[in-house]
Parts: sequence; C-alpha cells; structure tokens
Amino acid sequence: MSGYKKYSILFLDIRKFTLFFDQVYTSDPEQVARLLGDLWRLLEPIITGYSGKVHKTLGDGVMVLFKNSNEAFEAALKLMFEIAKIDEHLNLPTPANPQGWLGMPFQAGIGIEEGMVGVETVKIQGREHELIIGMPVIIAARLADKAEPMRILIGEEAYRTISKNKRWDPSLFKRRHYKAKHKKEIVYWEFDTTPLVYNDGRVLNKPKSLD
Repeated sequence: MSGYKKYSILFLDIRKFTLFFDQVYTSDPEQVARLLGDLWRLLEPIITGYSGKVHKTLGDGVMVLFKNSNEAFEAALKLMFEIAKIDEHLNLPTPANPQGWLGMPFQAGIGIEEGMVGVETVKIQGREHELIIGMPVIIAARLADKAEPMRILIGEEAYRTISKNKRWDPSLFKRRHYKAKHKKEIVYWEFDTTPLVYNDGRVLNKPKSLD
C-alpha cells in the first residue's frame, strides 16, 4: 500500500544520555536497555495524549507522527519538562547527590516540520513496516540534530500552523537559518524552553505554559 499523507513530524533526541550510561553502567548494558524502556514508558502517555504515533525509536531518540503541528508543539513542551525530571521518575542520582552523576540534568533537542510525505508499506521478514519518506522527515531530523538542549526547532511549514495559535507570544520564536548540503537555505524558528522549565537551575513543578 502506498500514497501520500500530511503529517507533522517530530524528532526527539536526549542529549548525552548514552554518555551518562556509558560511564555509569558500562558493565551492565541490560540495565541501560531497561532504563531506556522505563523512559519511553514515562513519555508515551504524553505522545498519545496529543494523538501522536511513535513511528520508530532510535535508542535515546524517537520519531513521532502527529496530525498537526499544534499538537506536536504542545507535546514537545511537555516532553521537555518530563525529560528534565527523569532522575526523579527513575530514581537516578540527582545533582544534589552527584555520586555517579555527570553533574548535568537530562535534556533533549527537538525538531518539528509538517507537510506531505510518501507512505509505503513493505514486508520485511514476514512483517509489514510503514516507510515515511519526504522533505518534512529530513528537515525535522536535521533540526533535531542541530537543536541545542532545551530547544525546539520548527520548520517553516510547521511554524505557519503554530504561529496562528494566539496562545504563544511570537517574540518567543527566534528566526534562524542554515545552508543544507545542496546549498539551499533552510529557514526555521527556535523556541527555548529553558525559562519555562527551570527556575534558578531547578525544575519547576508546574510550568505555567503547560497548564
């Protein structure tokens, strides 16, 4: 089965997550896998709460399909907050008790873009897999890769949708651009979630923007 569908694509990558576990749990890869499983079980209700569909997990990253970019953006904000609180949820060492801790909180970078993508169902080893292909996927992945911790980078098409939502102050979105490999300029908008999630370096219990 093949065709076209319009999606808002979200890529999320947890920064330095692998480095942390490489240093703390090098001798126990099973523990790393178990904790990653616990992590995605914590985040999954946020994704499904905004009608998101996990297309694939990438170890300490994930690709999610949303019906529209407003839902993707709202989900991204809540995901940032929950990731900042991972140490509490998983009973990991905290900055106040740094034994075995790298001295930094868990944080993520997120990229979002929307548009028409090609959809192809293929059968591999007897199981059907859905392939999602197109520029929105490529751009969202590149934006997630470029995003600094606590930043959500939003492609042009996704921003057109999100900017229509009067809930968000336009001044919070910073226009940026970069040159792609084919020399084309890619325009995007950067949203820094740090002031919404942290206060004096501590994770807020209930950011006002996430009510």
